[in-house]
Amino acid sequence: MDHLLAGRDVVLATGPSSGKTLAMSLPVVSALAEDPAATALLLYPMKALAQDQLGKWTALAAALGLGDKVGVYDGDTPAHRRPRLRSEGRILLTNPYALHQYLEWHHRWAPFLKGVRYVVVDEGHWYRGVFGSGVALLLRRLSRVLARYGAQWTYAVASATTGDPRLLGERLLGRPVTVVDRDGSPHGTRTWWTWEPDRDPEVSSFRQAVDLCAFLVREGQQTLAFLPSRRMAEALAQAAREHS
Repeated sequence: MDHLLAGRDVVLATGPSSGKTLAMSLPVVSALAEDPAATALLLYPMKALAQDQLGKWTALAAALGLGDKVGVYDGDTPAHRRPRLRSEGRILLTNPYALHQYLEWHHRWAPFLKGVRYVVVDEGHWYRGVFGSGVALLLRRLSRVLARYGAQWTYAVASATTGDPRLLGERLLGRPVTVVDRDGSPHGTRTWWTWEPDRDPEVSSFRQAVDLCAFLVREGQQTLAFLPSRRMAEALAQAAREHS
């Protein structure tokens, strides 16, 4: 959070439920509270994720009396709401596909773009391969447009743990980044076990996984199993129930 407040582009790469959203949102609402012209653009890889996060951002903004200045702007946004969001919106949530279209008409967004203080790129680990290359070019376009309107903005990229968060951030943004990857969230003691299925042709690895899950359930342990397909997951769950 201190890095963002100091204007440094940041990649925050920590595990789930580690407080990434809070760490990014506090600098945003702080900027909006201090400057009535400040705005923030939040980028999510899918529409559903933007809708999921809308309530959290609206609640934060409501504490500043700005609850009606937050909105999702994408292809599903009603036409009658769009002009007001562009001219009066303070926090807008969108996705790369929509942003690609809107940048062509950036003059319509001038009131919003001039005030952009933070661009939050959530779920940064999604942006890999061809999709990631496209989003990287999109963010470079966005940077040029923001510079044209005189905005003073900072990027915040939130990602799940990844092998090289610095490389991810710098390739995505085309700018130097500060990496925060120390997960300070509280959690219980963890014990790691590795189970190697017996090489017994009479007992498949799937059968052993069923027995292991059934044993854990009988012992009252919450258990999460990952399998290659939904059909296999359903079969394992049914078999584990029958044997527990």
